[in-house]
Amino acid sequence: MHTIPVIISAQDRAYAYIKERIINLELRPGDRLRAQDLAKQLRISRTPVRETLSRLEQEGLVARAGGWGYVVCPVSLREILDLFRVRESLEVQAALEALPHINKEMLAALKQALAEAKRSLKKKNLAEFRAANQQFRLLIAEFTGNTLLQRLLRMINDRIRLVGALHLDVRKARADEALSENFAILDGIRKRVPAAVEAAVLLHIRNSREGIVQSAIGAAGGSTYLRKL
Repeated sequence: MHTIPVIISAQDRAYAYIKERIINLELRPGDRLRAQDLAKQLRISRTPVRETLSRLEQEGLVARAGGWGYVVCPVSLREILDLFRVRESLEVQAALEALPHINKEMLAALKQALAEAKRSLKKKNLAEFRAANQQFRLLIAEFTGNTLLQRLLRMINDRIRLVGALHLDVRKARADEALSENFAILDGIRKRVPAAVEAAVLLHIRNSREGIVQSAIGAAGGSTYLRKL
């Protein structure tokens, strides 16, 4: 049997490359982006890069900087608070809807995601750590069988990852706390106790929210990433 190769367009490659660099803070809020420079890095023409930057502008990750090019957008505290309110509702609902469908295979997948997060944290690879946590969240949503809920969580997932990166960049200890909180969510799911699952999800999200708000208000460097309300 012959495997059909997957052809990735230049625009798709540019989009994945630039977005991941923004989300992982390799390109930081305030950094200027030039299509010419990015095209050289990717060894492609400027056209797919310009199309990518326009797409990222629509997603709110970059903004036009006059006639010069684009700039990576900071995140406002209001946007963060709005994000956490939406995230709280969706992730609690996802965890509760997933409970009736949990089986051994699903539990094994969730354990594997958190094991990968733990390994990445030991290696101090925060990008991989956040990716593993992302996988944990999206797996829970997948187990619900609720396609609309899955779609909504995917829509806000990039923002969740970006805000998490901003937080961990200021307060490294948050990673260990977040991992413990995710293990508590997994424990509630394993025991199939709805109240425990809901409490664990809420604790995780609210601790994340409070931490990023405190970082934004008081930590050195927090204002670099955040614009005013």
